[in-house]
Amino acid sequence: MNLLRRLDRLEREHGQAAASAAAATVVAVDFVTGGEAKFARACSTKGEVIEIVRRDEDEPYSVFTERAQSLVSALGAPRLVVGGIDPAFDPEAIPGAYEAPPRGVITLMNRFGEPHGLHLGQARALRTILDNKRVVLRAGRRFGKSKSTDRACRR
Repeated sequence: MNLLRRLDRLEREHGQAAASAAAATVVAVDFVTGGEAKFARACSTKGEVIEIVRRDEDEPYSVFTERAQSLVSALGAPRLVVGGIDPAFDPEAIPGAYEAPPRGVITLMNRFGEPHGLHLGQARALRTILDNKRVVLRAGRRFGKSKSTDRACRR
């Protein structure tokens, strides 16, 4: 690579870094409960979590997102992800009162096009996936069908 190409590349990279000084923000609901997110993550460009920010009990959603954005700016992280899957969720916990998600955020939809969270079986499977390195999930439409498939696999 000649010197002029190197200089051009450095100028482009430096210009992009200056242009993207503010962190890119992705906002979603809490996928487990389907309501407003009570956590956010400061992430690197590769998606590695740098810091997890928790929402205080009585803190308004807008104040929480502003606080998370200021923390991400202070850390120098390029991305802020609000919501998604909380790494510390408990599938057996009884969810509190449902909070409707804010407009314009990423949500899971049920078959009627309404936002919702995971049902208990999905939450248990998700907890297993997060806690273990290798997981095999097996499902069948009918109990007998799954059972016969299981017998066939054992032979």
